[in-house]
Amino acid sequence: MCSNKEEVGVDLGNATTDEVAQAAWMNREQIKELFDAKLIIAIPLTKEAVKQVEMETELTEREQLVYDMICENQKMSVDDIAAKLDVTRRTVLRDVQEIKKKVFLMYDKKEGLWKLK
Repeated sequence: MCSNKEEVGVDLGNATTDEVAQAAWMNREQIKELFDAKLIIAIPLTKEAVKQVEMETELTEREQLVYDMICENQKMSVDDIAAKLDVTRRTVLRDVQEIKKKVFLMYDKKEGLWKLK
């Protein structure tokens, strides 16, 4: 295992393809160690990126209604939700798919219950 950059370092400006490939191959163990250690590097987001993330996790008005109904009664069926909101079953299923992308939500068929975050 290499202990410092100089042992595997390559000047990319002057390196041949073979030298770059060799350096990448030699660094694979260091990279694997970082993944194995579950090293997480926080990268600050720009204001635009933060806004985008917030928009992607924000529920629409109808999605929020569906989510609230499920929170109140975890045994509520898709058909019950559709009837209360006066929309089709398919619309509720689409809303549930979108909710699942934004917050934890799943239906346990065995228990007949919605699982929430």
